[in-house]
Amino acid sequence: MSAFPPVRPLDEWLQRRLASTIEEDLRFEASFYGPINSLLTHVFPLQQRFMVKPQPKLHPVAGMPPPQSEAESSERVSIDSMNNVVQSRKAGRVSTDEPDFIVVKAGFEYRGDLALAVVEVKKHEKITRVDWDQALRYLRNISHKNPASDLTVYLVTGATTYSVQLPMGEEVMVPIRYQFPTLTGLQSSLEGISKRHWAV
Repeated sequence: MSAFPPVRPLDEWLQRRLASTIEEDLRFEASFYGPINSLLTHVFPLQQRFMVKPQPKLHPVAGMPPPQSEAESSERVSIDSMNNVVQSRKAGRVSTDEPDFIVVKAGFEYRGDLALAVVEVKKHEKITRVDWDQALRYLRNISHKNPASDLTVYLVTGATTYSVQLPMGEEVMVPIRYQFPTLTGLQSSLEGISKRHWAV
């Protein structure tokens, strides 16, 4: 069992790259992916069995009501890396979510992953109702897959990051929302999750 080490500062080049990326009026949100991926792998190192999954497909858990009018076939299912029976793409028009990143505590074998964080990047500064709905949909989808109790969904919108969680031990699951500066708050928030799941 490894103790959580002192928080290591970001390398100067990455700190500068994050700041520069946030300050730029970027045309494509994909321009954020490299710096955000680097931040995630810094905070969640491979040596501690963390895994950063870029653009994973989150299939609905079998038996979950499908969004809008999409049909579900209970005969066509598969098993995901978090050991959930999920609706297969072969089941017809199954709507899958595809966030930019998911961070997991990786299992020793397939089906052993524990979801810790979902990160969605937006190139615009102002958060819209569509963005919130997307974050809540990710939270709803993954909350049916036995994630960590402190699972957090992050919306990174340039200089500001928003996070949403479900309260632990509450009967009524009303999402809790936070807002903080990306440069000073995102790494700190992610490190809290990393620290709680550090032990191998």
